[in-house]
Order: sequence, then structure tokens, then C-alpha cells
Amino acid sequence: MQELIDRGALLTELKTAKEGSMVAVRHIQEHEVYTAESIALTTFSIVEDVINNAPTIDPVKHGVWVGEVDGYADGYMIYDQWYCDQCNHCEENDEPDTLPNYCPSCGAKMSVSKNSDE
Repeated sequence: MQELIDRGALLTELKTAKEGSMVAVRHIQEHEVYTAESIALTTFSIVEDVINNAPTIDPVKHGVWVGEVDGYADGYMIYDQWYCDQCNHCEENDEPDTLPNYCPSCGAKMSVSKNSDE
């Protein structure tokens, strides 16, 4: 399963890790056991740990409000019940422009379709 990483939280964690890696580099230098390879390995190890432990965010689920025809007025179909195509939650509303942008039941980001045939 694909994971999405919170960029702001990851950058904060990397800044904290950067401070910690500078301490590690100073320790290696003080003991004169440093090489470019040991410093690079230490740095990559720290970055790898930060990425593996980075906070993730849930991907956005998308859905469609599917309208149910309740009759006709002036030759036009009237929709007054709308169902989320993700969880089947029902909203009673005769103004599709005022339907919620997110399904209150499953949290999907919603768009509007007049009926299931569209």
C-alpha cells in the first residue's frame, strides 16, 4: 500500500535529525575515526530512520453524489435525494449546489452527478 508523507512534519524531523547528526560527526572527528565513508553512512542512516518514522497522512478518497429522480417540474427532472457512491450515505436536498463537499459518513471528497447513468 502506498503511503503519503506529511512534508511539513518530515522537514521538522529532518531539522531535528540534522542537529543530531552534527553531534555524531563531532564525536567521530574527536575520536579521529572519521572517513568520508563513515560520515556519509552515518548521515544516510539518520535520514533513513527519519523517513521510516515520518508521520503519514491518509490519501483523499473521492466520491460522487448520485442523485435520485423524484419527479418532474416544468419538464425538468427533480433530484431531492443524493447518495454517496462510496458508502451509500443519503442526503435529502433539492439544491445540489449546497450538498456537502465531503461525505459526512465516510469522509470522501465529493462531486455531483445527476444520476448513475452519467
